[in-house]
Amino acid sequence: MDALRLPGRGGDRGRRPSSPESVLGFRPGADRQLADWTQIVDYFHRLDAASDRVQVEEVGRTTEDRPFLVAVITSERNMARLEEIRRANLRLADPRGLSPEEAERLIAAGKVIVGVNHGIHSDEVAATQTAMETAYALAAGDTPEIREILDSTVVVMIPSHNPDGTQRVTSGTARPWARPGRATTRPSCTRSTPGTTTTATGTCSPSARAG
Repeated sequence: MDALRLPGRGGDRGRRPSSPESVLGFRPGADRQLADWTQIVDYFHRLDAASDRVQVEEVGRTTEDRPFLVAVITSERNMARLEEIRRANLRLADPRGLSPEEAERLIAAGKVIVGVNHGIHSDEVAATQTAMETAYALAAGDTPEIREILDSTVVVMIPSHNPDGTQRVTSGTARPWARPGRATTRPSCTRSTPGTTTTATGTCSPSARAG
């Protein structure tokens, strides 16, 4: 729930958010086109700057010193009362001493918190790429369905649970997915990947000596 406690908002808001394709120059997931973590981070910050429905926070740094992001997406009205929503959910999570009447009041005034983790395995690339598309659809959409989602829920999105792996797979000189005739990726392990070793196929797996 701490992810809902975000800093003050700034930037040039009010303009329509840009689509991932318009920012990246290609549609995420198009043949032999993948955004790397630097591009994904840049896109989410752009979305934060443009939309009153989106707040992005860097909650920490990875082993290889990359930003770890959490994006909160909800309606403009809910965004204005995030702290109230957070406290209501915390109270319901520990209902000791909570009367039935108070519980009903909190449920009626609160919102559903939806956690979305867009991938942890770096060579399963689709999930992290689609994080941008999902965030854009919620930030820019104006259909009754999108409005209902935004009004009734607070989406807490992690674009990637493994930014280092995402960057390693999608950037650099060894990008087999970008070459014709090569459909798979084989990310290598490094000394900075604790508790893993490189298998015969070149993928990362738990080390037998990992504690």
